[in-house]
Amino acid sequence: INLLGREKDTARRRELLSALCRLHSREAEWKGNGWGLAPDTTGPYFQAESWAETARITTVLKKEVLAAKGDEAAFLIGELNRHQIHLDEAVASILKLAVEDPRHIPAAVDMLARGTSVPELGIPILVRAALDAGSSDDVRGDAVVALSRTASAEGFRASLDVFADFEKKPRGERVRSRPFKRAKEAFFTSKSLPSQVPMLIGEALKADDGTSPWADAALLKIAAGSTEARSHVEESWKSPGGRIRILSAITVSIDRSSKDRVLSALADPDKKVATAARIAAKALKLDPNAKPAALIGTLKPDAVIRTMAKMKGDPELGEQLFTQQGCMACHTVSAGDALRAGPYLGGTAGVYRRDELAEMILNPSKSLAQGYEPHQITVKDGGVHLGFIETADKEKLVMRDMAMQRKEI
Repeated sequence: INLLGREKDTARRRELLSALCRLHSREAEWKGNGWGLAPDTTGPYFQAESWAETARITTVLKKEVLAAKGDEAAFLIGELNRHQIHLDEAVASILKLAVEDPRHIPAAVDMLARGTSVPELGIPILVRAALDAGSSDDVRGDAVVALSRTASAEGFRASLDVFADFEKKPRGERVRSRPFKRAKEAFFTSKSLPSQVPMLIGEALKADDGTSPWADAALLKIAAGSTEARSHVEESWKSPGGRIRILSAITVSIDRSSKDRVLSALADPDKKVATAARIAAKALKLDPNAKPAALIGTLKPDAVIRTMAKMKGDPELGEQLFTQQGCMACHTVSAGDALRAGPYLGGTAGVYRRDELAEMILNPSKSLAQGYEPHQITVKDGGVHLGFIETADKEKLVMRDMAMQRKEI
């Protein structure tokens, strides 16, 4: 800190700022029990914690962010992003820079995608990044992730354009694309998606080959909880043109939950509908001769476990259900993703047998991962906090709620 105050050379100042960002936190002490948030590969620490100098370093970094201009501000904000340090001052600074100079838009998008909320000033910047076909896939994908945390109809409409452009890429490239995967997950699980039904219906009915299938795909995803969306899907299914639209949506989004709808359309008297159904069936890898199976909810748990032990796994269907059923709200299976409220699930198939996995899914409370037992804490002022305990000592408890928000008590 003292050296930074005296240093005038830009290169040396950057090195000192990087060092301060690295020193902002330190590695938590391992006490021989389960790491509550493991594994976190985002760095620079496996499980970071504050230490005696954190507050002092934070004060210096805030001062530097407010004073920095142009490229120096962009560099410092990049280091804050890289070291997982969130400062409100940094968000305001990068948004101001992005408005003044488009070169800083990628850094602004990166910071907003890592955050938990988006300021109003950030929405136009995110929309611009999403609609810029010249931006990288990472930038456009992160723009969709951040826009999914807003209630902006313009933002959700721009997200449809991103998906339409992604769809133009070769299938193999799409399947392997992490930005595309992250964007789809954030978009389809956004809490604001149900509020976009009027806009989505309007986009779907435009019959645009690029964006309309994705609008219909979003309506299919939320149809179970939205009367308006469900009505749109059912009304569309009554006409050949509508069925083709819905089948196209199922195809682009690989919506395996709609397999019965696809199978029923294979014998449609309208040849164009039947062709669209065959395309959808191929995308979903369906057996044209398959018959609808019994719903899991109608079977006894023991029967489900026995049946699952004999079944062949379907990774693509599992990935979709993981998102569709809301598992991703609490868990992640990718070591590079930000951690969530529940345990990391990558590699579980190599640890547990199929019958054990089935039982955990059917009865998740029977076996809880170490460190994730839920606690309800009532404090003296009457407040109630629910979550799992991250750390505890004589002075304080640190809890995480279902949204991974940290609370010190």
